[in-house]
Amino acid sequence: MNKQLLVVGIVVLLIIVIKFSGCTSNPSYTDKNKFIGTWQKQDTSQNLTFFSNGTVPNYIPSVTGNWEIEDEKLVISISINQVAFNIVYDFSFSNNDKTLTLTLIQPIGVGYDHTAGTYIKQ
Repeated sequence: MNKQLLVVGIVVLLIIVIKFSGCTSNPSYTDKNKFIGTWQKQDTSQNLTFFSNGTVPNYIPSVTGNWEIEDEKLVISISINQVAFNIVYDFSFSNNDKTLTLTLIQPIGVGYDHTAGTYIKQ
């Protein structure tokens, strides 16, 4: 009986250890924290700002925006006059996470590819 209880206890302990051994429900949480703040596009005065609450500033009235990391992509969702659009980027960090490179993979239309490029954290 004691041997069976010991085996059951070990199995339960293994299940708990495996469940909590670094496997999180949001594997991109660390990447999300890297985005927070204001970034200036290299060689321009263009800025991107990512707030910790998942929003981006609305520079134009009637335009709202949110951002998230989804399937290892940066997704910026904007709403213009209550019509929603997603802009999707591949991203990479370098220079101790002070440089962000965005590659546009899903634009919302002509003229929005200007946001792709290299940004420096301010």
